[in-house]
Parts: sequence; structure tokens; C-alpha cells
Amino acid sequence: MVKLTDSEFLEFVQYMHKNYGIDLSKKKVLIEGRLSNLIERKGMSSFGQYLDSVKKNNKDEITMLINKLTTNYTYFYREENHFKFLTDVILPYQEKNNKMKTLDIWSAGCSSGEEPYTLAMVLDDYFKFSANQWKIQIHATDISENVLSKAREGIYSEESIKNLSEVYKKKYFDKTKDGKYQVKPEIKKCITFKVFNLMEPITVKNKYDVIFCR
Repeated sequence: MVKLTDSEFLEFVQYMHKNYGIDLSKKKVLIEGRLSNLIERKGMSSFGQYLDSVKKNNKDEITMLINKLTTNYTYFYREENHFKFLTDVILPYQEKNNKMKTLDIWSAGCSSGEEPYTLAMVLDDYFKFSANQWKIQIHATDISENVLSKAREGIYSEESIKNLSEVYKKKYFDKTKDGKYQVKPEIKKCITFKVFNLMEPITVKNKYDVIFCR
């Protein structure tokens, strides 16, 4: 097993924080555990050698590194008060003042999709029968392609949806044969998922009405 020295650990922490905004300052064991076998398989002898190869801006290597080191724990309707503020304050304001009836929402750091799907459900429930009069687009981004693949699939465990009401579960999910829950197509259609590093300059031309960055 390749060992991670203190100096290599510090270099990893600084590199990941500067380039990707990921804080690994208390994750030495995690870094060593998740990367040691990978480094050995590549025929390298140290973490420093591996990081040097990453710094050469090898896109595939960087993607693999991010997927290995990011831990994503999330669930539907997390931080309920945020969604309550959305329905009690933001949406009534939009309903009154948004004459174009368009809503552009950015879910930044969307992980495996629970947040943008919750947003889509809350919006559908709020507008109810007038929902088809609105053009709603949710842009969901994350730095990890692994979690975005899961998000696009839209299949979740019962644990992930534990905070949702039975009404939401029945209305917005189909039960799979193995007991999981799949987001219905009508909820999926207003969401686009894309890889984006929040440490990079934001070049999109969209003017967002709401940004969730939590």
C-alpha cells in the first residue's frame, strides 16, 4: 500500500481547494484509502508522482480523482426551511411580477439530483393547474460526473425520499421491481444536468431567478 506523507497530504489539500473548492484538510485517511490502490495499479510509487500526473491537466485523470475524493450525502427535501422560503416568498413574488412566466433556476452542486428534483416537485405542486402556463427550466450542475450519472437516471432508495410526503411519493415517482423509486418523466423533463466546477469563471448568459447553492 502506497503511504501518503504529510507533505504530500498538504500538497493534495492545497491543490484540491485551490482548483475545485474541495476541503480535504481533515481527510488524510480518506485520500490514502481511496487512492492508494489506484496509484499502485498505475505503476507509481508515491502520491506526489500521481499528483504530478494530475497537474498535467489530464482530463480523464482529473475526473477520476474528483469522483474518488468527493463524498456525496444528500436526500430529498433537505433543509425544509429553504423550500418553505421558496414557496412562501420567492414564488408568490414571481407569480405577481414575472409577466413572461419564465423561471430559470440553478441548482449548483446538485450532487445525485435530489435537490433539483425536489425543486421540480415543489414548483409543480405550487403552480398546480397553471404549471403548463409557465416555462420552467432547472439547470443542475456538479463537479462529479459519477453523481450526475445517478441524477440523470433518477432512481432512489426509500431512505433518500424519507422526508417526502406520501402524496409526493405517489405523484412524482414510479416504484421499481426492486423496491426503489424512479422519478417520473414529467418531472425530469424540466431539468438539465451538466458538469461544472464552481471555481471556474461563470460564462453562462442565463439570468437566474433563483440559485440554490448549499
